Amino acid sequence: MPTIPFARFTRLACLSPMMLAFDTPIPFNAVGRRNTSNVPAQALIMMNDPFVVEQATLWAKRIVAQEQTTEARLNAMYLAAFARPPSGQELAEGTDFVRQQ
Repeated sequence: MPTIPFARFTRLACLSPMMLAFDTPIPFNAVGRRNTSNVPAQALIMMNDPFVVEQATLWAKRIVAQEQTTEARLNAMYLAAFARPPSGQELAEGTDFVRQQ
């Protein structure tokens, strides 16, 4: 019987809470169709998971280092996130939000 290396076993046995909230299939079972869900836990994970917070922090630092003005930063973030520039209303709301912080 083949053995599973410990590092791989640990990854399989200790599933990420973030992945579980988004219905990641259990790697030990065959799954023909995944469950579909949209639950409050998913929104909470996206706001509080350490991985998500770390990635958002790194993204913000990169944008701040690259762009000088709030408008340029918002444009860069929209292009990276949505592959389009922000609309006039989105730009105004984003600028107001940054100003209030």
